[in-house]
Amino acid sequence: MVLRQGGAGLSARPPFSFFGLCGMRYKLVQSVALVTSFWWFCLTLYGLFDGSWNGTEELSSYVLEAGSSISLAIFIAIGIVVSAYIINEYLLSKYLKGKRVRGLSCSLGAPPIPPYHIPMAQNVPQKTGRDSVDRWLSYLKRAHPEHYRLAKQILRILLSDPKMPASHVRGGHGGKTLWEHSLLVCERAIVIAPTWTYEGLKTPKGDLVTALRDTSYTFDPADPLVGIIALAHDIGKLKTFLRDPKTGEVLKETHEHDSVSALMVTKLDEFWQIPRSDQEAILGAVGYYHRPQSFPLDKGQRAYDDRTHALMELLIAADRSAGQIESGIAPSVQTGQQTVEFMTRLWAAFHELTSEPGRVNGSNKAQTIGQKRGEIVVFKERELLRFLGQKLSISPTEDLKRALLEVLADQEVLFDPNPNMRSSSNPTPPLRTYSVSFFNASNGKHLATWRGAVVIMPKHILPGLSSLFDHPALFEVHTEEAPLPTESIAQDNSPVSQVNDGGAQEQAPEEASSPAAEEKPSNAHENVEPDGASSPSEESAEQTSAAVSAALDDFIAGERGSSQNDSFEHDLDGLEEEGTPSEPDEAADQSGSGDVLDEDVMQELSKVIEKQAEEKAVMIVEKEEELERERKEKQLKKLPRKDKDKLSQFGDVSNAVLENRNKENAVAFVLNSIKGQPYKVKRGLNWYKASSFGLTDEGFSKLAAETPPGFIELARNENGELIWVGVPEALCAS
Repeated sequence: MVLRQGGAGLSARPPFSFFGLCGMRYKLVQSVALVTSFWWFCLTLYGLFDGSWNGTEELSSYVLEAGSSISLAIFIAIGIVVSAYIINEYLLSKYLKGKRVRGLSCSLGAPPIPPYHIPMAQNVPQKTGRDSVDRWLSYLKRAHPEHYRLAKQILRILLSDPKMPASHVRGGHGGKTLWEHSLLVCERAIVIAPTWTYEGLKTPKGDLVTALRDTSYTFDPADPLVGIIALAHDIGKLKTFLRDPKTGEVLKETHEHDSVSALMVTKLDEFWQIPRSDQEAILGAVGYYHRPQSFPLDKGQRAYDDRTHALMELLIAADRSAGQIESGIAPSVQTGQQTVEFMTRLWAAFHELTSEPGRVNGSNKAQTIGQKRGEIVVFKERELLRFLGQKLSISPTEDLKRALLEVLADQEVLFDPNPNMRSSSNPTPPLRTYSVSFFNASNGKHLATWRGAVVIMPKHILPGLSSLFDHPALFEVHTEEAPLPTESIAQDNSPVSQVNDGGAQEQAPEEASSPAAEEKPSNAHENVEPDGASSPSEESAEQTSAAVSAALDDFIAGERGSSQNDSFEHDLDGLEEEGTPSEPDEAADQSGSGDVLDEDVMQELSKVIEKQAEEKAVMIVEKEEELERERKEKQLKKLPRKDKDKLSQFGDVSNAVLENRNKENAVAFVLNSIKGQPYKVKRGLNWYKASSFGLTDEGFSKLAAETPPGFIELARNENGELIWVGVPEALCAS
C-alpha cells in the first residue's frame, strides 16, 4: 500500500495509479521537446527551398491545417489527462471510503465482525395468537417496513426455543413460556400506549428523580417502537438461562438478561436499517428497564432523551401488568410507577416475614430462608419470593423480585458492593441478586454456594435482624458470577474484619483459632451467643448448654479428630438447596467423618440460639413499648390546664356512658380506639372512623352531648348514620 501525506495526516492510495504510470522526469520531457523542435524547424526550412511548394501563397493554408491538427491533438490530450484524473480520484475516494457494516466503515476491506450466534427459527407463523399484536404487525408492515422486518427477526429469535420458560424461578410468570410471556407484554404495551403519559422518572414513593428535558414532550402512542421493545425485552434469557440438558429445567441465570437482550438486538442487520434515534431508544429502554435508576443522565440530572425514558417506563408498566395477569389477578397499571400502597404492603410483608422466629439462622431447613453474619443478611431468592408471594397472595414472578429490590433500595437496606461509587446521578445501589459462598469458620473449607441471593444490610432500620447472633459460617458475596470454590479460603487468625471481593465486611472468628481460645474453651461457645445474654433458667436448657460447651471444648482441643473437622455442617443444612460442596471437599468429608460433631448436639445449639434470640426480641419490643408510654406521659404533662380539666370531665362522662367501667378504663377505651392515623385533621380535631369505637349511635350522641363543649364532634351522612368522630388533639396526645 502506498501512503500519501496530506495536510491533515496520512491517507492511503491504491497501488495502481495513472500518474504513477505516466510520470516522467522533467529533464526527459525537456530533451524530447528540444529534439522534436529542432527537427521540425530543419524539415520546414528544407521544404521551403527544395521547390516542393508552389510559392509562398500556399504557406498560409499549410500553417492553418497544421495548426488545426496540433490544436485537436492538444485538446484530445487534455481530455485524456482530465478524464484520467477524474477516474483516478473517483477510484481513490471509493477505495478510501471502504465498506460499511452496522455503522462501521473500514478502508482495508470488510470490517472484522466477531462471530455471535443468535438462535433463530426458520419461519414465523402468520398469526401470533393475539389479535392486538397481529393488528400492530399489519400496521407496522404498511407504515414502517424497516421496523416490521426487525420485529419479524425478533419473533424468529423467540421461536427458536418455544419451550423456554419465561422465568428461572419455578412457577414464575405463571409457568408461561418466553414466547407466551413476550407476546403478552407486547399486547399490554399496545393496550396501555393510547392512555400512557410520562412526566419524568419517579421513585416508588412518587418523588421526582429525573425531570423532563423538554417540558412540552408528549408520548406518541403510534410510536413503532412500542411493540418492538416489548418483544425484545427478554430475548437475552435465551443466552443467560442455564438449563438442565435432561429435564429442560432452568437451573440459574448466569447474567443480567436485560443487558444481553440489548446486545442481541444490535447483532441483527435489520436493527441497523432503522434511524439512529430509534436504535438508541431501543437500546436504552431494553437495556435499563430492570434498573432505570442507573440510566445515564446529563449534568443537569435530566434525561438525554424523553422518548427513551417514556418507552422504558411503558415497558416496565407493561411487564408488570403482564405479570399480574400471569399471577391470576386483574391488571391495574395506570401509570409508570408502582403504587405507594403496594410498595408499603410489600415492605410490611418483608418485615413481617423476616421477623418470624427461625427464618434467619434457624435450624429448621424447611423454615429457614436466610443467614446473618456481621452486618450482612443473605436470603435465598426463591424461598424469599415464595413466602412473600404467599403473604401477598400473588405469584413469585420477576416483577415481585424487581419490586422487592426497589423497596429495599428505597428503605436504604439493599446491599451496595461499591458505596463510594454512588453519586447524585446514581444514588441507589444496583438492583440485583448475588452469588454467596459459605465456608467453615474453623478451617476455611468451602461448604456451599447460593447462586441467587438477596443481600441486605439491615442496620438500625431492621433491628430484629441486626440484633441476631452471627451464623457460625463465614460467607463471601461475589459481585460477579463465580464458579464454586474448590479450595479452602485463607485463614485469618486476627480479629480484624475480613473484606471480601464484594466489599462486605465479615467478622473473623477470633476465639476459634487463637491460643487464648484453647486456654478458655468456653469462649468458643460465647462466639455464637449475644453479649450479656444469660443462660436458660430451665434445667434442661442448662444441661444442653453444658453438653454443647463440652462438645466444643473437645473440638477446639483436637481430642476428637484432625483439623479437617466439619462441625458446623449441620448448621448449614439450609444452605444446600442450590449449592453443594465441590468434589474435593466431599472426599475430605467422607475421610474425616469420624471427626464431625454429633448432629444432635449442633441442633441443640441452634435451638439455644433461637431461644436466646426470641428472648432478646421480646426485650426489644418491651423496651419500645416502655419508651412509647414514657413519651405519652411527657406529652400529657405538657397539656394546658384547661385541656387537662376537659380530659378529666371527659373521663367522668365516659364512665357514665360506658357501663361497668371505671373512669380510667373509660378513658383507656377511647384512647385505644383512636390509635393509628386519623382519616383527616381539621379544626384542631382528629377525625376517625366511628366503627373503630364500637359504640352505638345513641351512646355516641350521649357522649358528645354531655362532654365539655367542642371536646367530641360527630359527623353523619345523608341518611343520618354516624360516620366520623372528631377527637381533640389534646386527647390524642395523651
